Amino acid sequence: MALIITNNGEGIFLANMLKKQAGYDYTVRLFSNNVTPSATSVSGDFVEVSGGGYSTQALTAATWGITGTNPTTASYGATISFTFTGAPVTNSGYVYGYYVTVSTAGADSGVDVWGDRFTNAPIIIANNGDEIRITTLTIGLNNASE
Repeated sequence: MALIITNNGEGIFLANMLKKQAGYDYTVRLFSNNVTPSATSVSGDFVEVSGGGYSTQALTAATWGITGTNPTTASYGATISFTFTGAPVTNSGYVYGYYVTVSTAGADSGVDVWGDRFTNAPIIIANNGDEIRITTLTIGLNNASE
C-alpha cells in the first residue's frame, strides 16, 4: 500500500514549503488497531502501541534527501527501528502500521501528517528483542492534478 498524506498533512507541508512558519519536527508512532490510513484520517483514528518497551522515534531533518525531478521525492536516509522488551499491552501485541505526527510545540502539535499500513499487517510482537524496522520512507509530489 502507498503512503497516504492526510488532508491535515497537506496543509502542514504547504505551510512549510512556503515558509509561512518555522519548520516542524516529526515523530513516528506505531498503531495497534486494524485501520487503513486515508486522506481523512486524524490522530484519534490510531491506537498507539504502548508497553513492551515501545518508544516513539523522531525524524531528523538532516537525514532527508530530496530530488529535483518530477515526481519530486524526499527519501529518509536511515532505518527507523522499534525494538521491544516484550509484548505491548495494546491489542495483544498486534501492530498494523505507523503514523507520523507533528512534535513541535504549537497549534499543530500532535496533528497526524501521514501514515502507512504494513503490507504484512498485523505484525505480532511477543518477545524481548522483537523489532520492527521501517527501511524505506519516501514521499513524492507530482505536478499533476488530482
